[in-house]
Amino acid sequence: MASSRFRLYGFRDSKELVRSVLADSVFARRNDYFLLFECLKRLGEDIRVTVKDAKAYFVWRVKVEDVFFLPSFETFRRRRAEIQNVDGEFLPRESVLFARDRRECLIRDYYRGFCSGEGSYDIINELEEW
Repeated sequence: MASSRFRLYGFRDSKELVRSVLADSVFARRNDYFLLFECLKRLGEDIRVTVKDAKAYFVWRVKVEDVFFLPSFETFRRRRAEIQNVDGEFLPRESVLFARDRRECLIRDYYRGFCSGEGSYDIINELEEW
């Protein structure tokens, strides 16, 4: 059902949709939430940004019966990662790439058990900052 929805709005599949958003928005290249909402907007969802108390909020109005036919949010993130990491297109700034690599290394080291005792506490604190 989701693939027919992509075609309805002029996209062959989810990767083509994500590629078009990344081509148009530099901010979506480094922020998966923004990418998600831009993709949903292009699929015809009623999404607006409101500002209250100097904070921006996304307001998404969706019919309950349509919830089951929305593409998975993880789909958009995976397509972004594939386009950036495998295809090498629409890369974010160097600082974003560095931060992603650092976080990946921290998580990998933590789960491989390279850190034990007090060192693991430091890694957990660092991960929580993300």
